[in-house]
Amino acid sequence: MLQDMPEIPIDDFDEEQSTQETSTNFDRSKTNKKKKLHDRDVYQLVAKYPSAKEKSSGGGSNRRWVEGVTMVFAQEKIDGSQLSVKRMYKDEMELVEKNSCCGRDDDDEEEGDSENVVETPSSLPEFVKDTDRETQLVFRSKRGPIGCDTFFGDAVRSVSTLADLLRPNWTYRGETVTRLRHTRILYGRIPKHSFVLFEIQNEKGHYLPPNLIQEEAERIGFEYSQILYQGILDFKKLKEVANNSKSQLGGFAMIEGIVTKMYKNGKMSSFKLVAKQYKETKTKKIMKINEFSELDKKLKVIAKGVCTRSRWEKAIFRFLENGGEKKDSDLGGKISLEIKNDIMKEETETVIRLLKENDIEYTDTILNVILEHAVDGAKDWAKDFVKNLDNV
Repeated sequence: MLQDMPEIPIDDFDEEQSTQETSTNFDRSKTNKKKKLHDRDVYQLVAKYPSAKEKSSGGGSNRRWVEGVTMVFAQEKIDGSQLSVKRMYKDEMELVEKNSCCGRDDDDEEEGDSENVVETPSSLPEFVKDTDRETQLVFRSKRGPIGCDTFFGDAVRSVSTLADLLRPNWTYRGETVTRLRHTRILYGRIPKHSFVLFEIQNEKGHYLPPNLIQEEAERIGFEYSQILYQGILDFKKLKEVANNSKSQLGGFAMIEGIVTKMYKNGKMSSFKLVAKQYKETKTKKIMKINEFSELDKKLKVIAKGVCTRSRWEKAIFRFLENGGEKKDSDLGGKISLEIKNDIMKEETETVIRLLKENDIEYTDTILNVILEHAVDGAKDWAKDFVKNLDNV
């Protein structure tokens, strides 16, 4: 066990509730008055979780997603901040780092493209506590180092108290929910340990199927994100589930959406369906543009089509999750930039298609006009929005 436990720089932390074995990702050093909770090198020992792209039909599907054939699991998409934790042997960490054997990010490989035939785990090995070797918890957020205790502090503290129950070199992934309204949705309760588990990879990097994740969650004491549908891929059924299911976190909250997964050869492939009220783009019906509209009006309609208020809110929470300050003097500007980058990353093809449909040539100037329309009013909105964040 660790003998020299570092101090955790989070206000009102009750040391009596801590454990001897906790993450050394915490540091009292501050940069630009920000609390640095995570070592920016150590987090790389935990591979990045693959992003789930939105998919609402079988159009463009390949052999991985065959409607009426592929067996899938649809899981509630919790509206929190993604957090991964891995318990590692300290005497192995330096060796792993030197040899760059921490495993490449899962995003670096196309889902399900591996030809290696690996058996998906069918049962959990017996859990045996190992007290002879020192271990350390390594945490990472979706983008990397943890930069804001508002979104991660409570979860990191609480999960650290369970260190002895985590299997060495296994990666546990979940969503942190530290307040009733952690990001957009107002839930009825905060989950146990401020953390909802949704995925596990064993020491070989193989993904566990849902039944084993549930079993492991119960052994440790984690909540597990509910499975809302299990069966043959049926997009009509999945849309119904995504738009009409209540959250496991109670209150009057409906789910943000679902993540549909399939497990094969130790790998996991997924796509997401977002509930209608939380979509970041508007429907095709709203996207129709009057052929007699002036150019600028057409570009405004395109901008509104690829950027709704939900995308603005996502930009705010992403900024704060990565250590941004609510009182940042250039908050509006940074949020606007975050929104633009998000549109470029996720909606470039949509913008090109809409321009082509309306006989408008795609140029850098046209794109800049669309992006400016997309963030029109975002600066003032962002300042008002963060003022109300702590009122829930």
